[in-house]
Formats: sequence, structure tokens, C-alpha cells
Amino acid sequence: MEQPLLKYACTLGGGKISYRGLDLEVSPQLERVAALLDGRRRRPDIAAALGLTLDQVDAALARLDASKMLLAGEEVLRSDGLFSGREVFWRLEALLLKWRKASAADPTAPRLDREVAFGKAPLQVVQGFCLEQGHLLRAVPEELALAVASATDEFIRLEYMDFYEEESRHGEMLLEPLVGWLGSEADIRSAPPLPCTIGLMQTYRNWARKDPLLYAVALMRDEGSPLDALAPHDIYEGMRRHYDIPKAVVDRFEWHANLDRENDHGFFPERIFRHVPVIEEARIERLISALRQIIDLHDAFRAGVLDYYARHTVETRCAMPSRELQAWKQGRDVPANALEPT
Repeated sequence: MEQPLLKYACTLGGGKISYRGLDLEVSPQLERVAALLDGRRRRPDIAAALGLTLDQVDAALARLDASKMLLAGEEVLRSDGLFSGREVFWRLEALLLKWRKASAADPTAPRLDREVAFGKAPLQVVQGFCLEQGHLLRAVPEELALAVASATDEFIRLEYMDFYEEESRHGEMLLEPLVGWLGSEADIRSAPPLPCTIGLMQTYRNWARKDPLLYAVALMRDEGSPLDALAPHDIYEGMRRHYDIPKAVVDRFEWHANLDRENDHGFFPERIFRHVPVIEEARIERLISALRQIIDLHDAFRAGVLDYYARHTVETRCAMPSRELQAWKQGRDVPANALEPT
């Protein structure tokens, strides 16, 4: 790369460069080089500005590149002052990590993952989490189909079609181990999702229908990457250690979480953004707003699951429509005056 660009999500200071929760210890010289990597300066110009040889600069760049912290500025940034799709993606990544960190640092916020990891939540919270997460994942094929239909660019459409092939069966695969543990398949499918779950599902559908870039922003929040530091509270290890849960349930849900991480799905949205040569400012503002919303909605989802299922069992959701219908059927032949007080 001739005009190296340090990813916007990287932070410098204290002899280290941090990216996606991981820290790289660096020398003062490397830190000085990193501070000039704005994607506009060329390598010889950086060397001259710092009084270094080009070999010294290249050695610093090689270390940063090995840690996946660098981009080729000549490929990301436009020379006309407009925003390319790729630049917007990498700037959104920086906002995503900043806002997620701030959200996680709020000591007053309810933390479903933490409560389960330490075995403090009742079992019904874990059951409710699996039920509601299943609702979200079984809705993904419809969302992706809407994104395919709304894409006017053929390359973006093909990207979403490929992603559909990868993801379309996962919701059904997560349903399989829940059958018997939470109820019958019909019971689980008919369970009304919580309002916090409906909010997410409707948001995904609307964004996929409206603008494939909005949906790509939502996926930025959802999908993982091998570059991410491990979560401080392992919800699946907590399930194994503290709860009597069928092994198949924990294994299948953890498999799905790890699959996204191992397949680097966190950077699938970049494949969408790179097909957009220019993004106008009004659209960028909508994308920034969407990123803030999806972070807040996921926080509300986990808080809603923890709040509801700490007070109610999954039986209040599973099979509820069929139970009510049966009650109707059983009472429909009772004479009206039989229900009047005597």
C-alpha cells in the first residue's frame, strides 16, 4: 500500500494501539508512524516527516498490517472530497466499537450475559433467551430475501444471495434442540415474541426492504470476527456450569455464535459497502442513526428478556395461542346464562 491508512477504530496512546478489544504493544517510533497514517500521505513522505528511513517505516507498517490494523488509503479514500462506501464502512466500525464500549461500561444497565455467566439468573431466563433468540434467527431468511429484492446493484444482490445460502438454515437448526426442552415444535413456533424481540425483527425487515446499506449496518452489530477480543462474560460457559440444560442446546447455540466469528461475518457488511462508489451525506446520516438504533435495540432486547423471564416462565409464551383457542372451544357450547351469577 502506498498511502497507508490506520483503521479509524484503532486508538493510540500509552505505548499501545488498540483495535476491537485487542492491544498491540508498540515502540515510541511505531506510535509516531501510526499517528501519521491518514491514508493521504505516501510512505516516503511519512519517512521524511519523522526523519526515518523508508525501511524503518515499512517495518512499522508490516507489523500493523499483520495485526489487521491497516487499509490502503488509495483504495478507500476518494480524491474529490466525497465519501466512498468503503470509507463510510470503516468510519461506522469506529462508531460501533465506541458506542458498544460505552454501553458495556454503564454500571446501571441490566446485563443478561453477566447474570447467566455467573449463574445468578433463574433457569427460565436462559430458556427465554433461547426462545427469543430463536425467533430472531428464524426471521433472517425473510430479511435477506427483502435485502436481495431491494438491491438495485447486481453485485450487492449477489452478495446477499451468497449470504442467504450461508445463513438461511441456522434458525431452524437452533430450533431442533429446543424441541422437548421448551415444548413441541408447534408450541415454540407459535410463541408470541416479546415486544423487544418484535422491535428488532420489524427493524431488520424495514431496513432490508428500504435500503440494503441500512440492513448491512444492522449486520455490523450482529456478526462477529476473529479479530474481536473474547467477551468478558461467556454466556455459554455459564449455561454449562450453572444450569441443567440439555447439552445439545448449549452446543448448538455456541456453535452458531462461533461460526459467525470464525467465518469473519463481522466484515460481510464491508463487502456490501465496497460496491457503493459514493454515499451522499444525507444517506450517511441515516446510516449513523441506524447504527445507534441497532445498538440500543439489542441492549433493550437483552434487558427485556432478562426482565420478563425473571418474572415469568416460558410456558406463558410457548403454546399460549393454542391454549387460549382450546379454552374458547371448550366454553363455546356453555349456555350464556350459565355464566351469570345466581
